[in-house]
Amino acid sequence: MSDIITQVEFDKYTAAWARFLDRAARHPERLQALFTRPGSDGLPPSYQANVTFDVATTITRLVSTVGIAGVMANFVLLPKKECEERPRFRVVLSAVDALGGRISPYFLGTATWYAPPKSYGETVGDARSPLRAATAGPVPYNLIRGWVLDWAAAALAQQLDPAMFATHYGPLQGYRFELSDFLNPLFTAGTFDSKLLQVNLGLKSYYPAYPDSPPRLAQTVGLVVRLYAGPEPGDPVTMMPDKDGGGEGGGPSYDMATTQPPY
Repeated sequence: MSDIITQVEFDKYTAAWARFLDRAARHPERLQALFTRPGSDGLPPSYQANVTFDVATTITRLVSTVGIAGVMANFVLLPKKECEERPRFRVVLSAVDALGGRISPYFLGTATWYAPPKSYGETVGDARSPLRAATAGPVPYNLIRGWVLDWAAAALAQQLDPAMFATHYGPLQGYRFELSDFLNPLFTAGTFDSKLLQVNLGLKSYYPAYPDSPPRLAQTVGLVVRLYAGPEPGDPVTMMPDKDGGGEGGGPSYDMATTQPPY
């Protein structure tokens, strides 16, 4: 079950994220260290791929909130544990009403890290590359695939940039999703036991409103929501849905959320 945190804890963790981004603007290596871990003992480097929430114990309670109109996904930074060298990035979910007011507790997710095995080939962009995906209305497979693969590639190539967590309105604090983004995946879930809802990290490339001449692509971190049922016994573990949006026992992917800020 995902943890429920208090308002005091939420305020503390969101303030820590804002301070971290401010410092990372001057020390970008801190951002890289937050989302990646160096390889050791012959193992390849790993990166944080997503944050997960248990469907039966968390998501069902979230979407059952009376008056819910949307879901807020806030970025937070937890303090490091005694045995760890760095703080921990997480996503916190909460239900909001039509006016944007919070009407549920804060649900804290669990991080998933991934180290691509050598058998997947030399490049992260290989079709077998281990990335999981999920999105207001389903998002086309190849669009989702590009977002999650670009996040993995930037992380593993040591190319994460604080500008990826910025908007025209200030530092990126999270996203607001339509309720359907979290409700629709449940239609394909069957039983909710042993199912997870993944909030995957993706990297979106686009041209800003006032580009340089010649125009240059901007990149911003986005979130992709998808149901994950886990592989069947004996099946290879992959992180990408198949071309029909399924794979890994999951369903279509959902995104197209709005950045926060603005509110």
